Amino acid sequence: MPANKEDIVRNAFDSISDKYELIASIISFGIVQELRKKMIKEIKPHGDILDCGAGTGKLTETIIKYYPESHVIPMDINNNMVQNRKNKNIDFVMGNVENMPFNDRTFDYVVSSFVTRNLSNVDNFFSESFRVLKPGGIFATIDAFNPENKAFYNLYSLYFYHFIPFIGNIMTGSNAYTYLANSIKNFYSIREMSNRIELAGFKIYEIKSYIYGIASMHIAVKPE
Repeated sequence: MPANKEDIVRNAFDSISDKYELIASIISFGIVQELRKKMIKEIKPHGDILDCGAGTGKLTETIIKYYPESHVIPMDINNNMVQNRKNKNIDFVMGNVENMPFNDRTFDYVVSSFVTRNLSNVDNFFSESFRVLKPGGIFATIDAFNPENKAFYNLYSLYFYHFIPFIGNIMTGSNAYTYLANSIKNFYSIREMSNRIELAGFKIYEIKSYIYGIASMHIAVKPE
């Protein structure tokens, strides 16, 4: 990963922070939020939950909606994204998921949605998640990937690697969607992601792929 990736990502999201959720919903036909719901309903979080790379707080809002007794702490490094959250009653922690400002064994769940491909070092995120989780705690993440189905890949690449950057950049007056497309194109495969999570010490117990593999959910546990 380039040494300045954190700055590249920060600049990309700064430029689209006020439009990110709307455009994400449009270009994904609403799939992004549906996948967040699927992950939360799958893991049924309770207790103390850390939402990593929370952005405008959509995943946190989803957790609160379905599991209101839980205690969620959303964390993000990008102040512009946080300032554009709709729910101003949600308090954020500003911080880097690759170097978390929390003690060991603090949380029952660590979750993230569409974050991992934007990190400078995803292995640091996995190891930090492992550190701050209690033994028996659950790690769950969902992100976008290159489709596993080769026949579907050509259609997907035409839409996501050409059409979306063109339209998204026009709508935002930036080059952010060129970056976002490339962040998927150059990312790990679903299997490689699973291997890296396990290298951090987790035990994978579920992987679910959606829509020919364009998104995948990884769920893992920190051994007791």
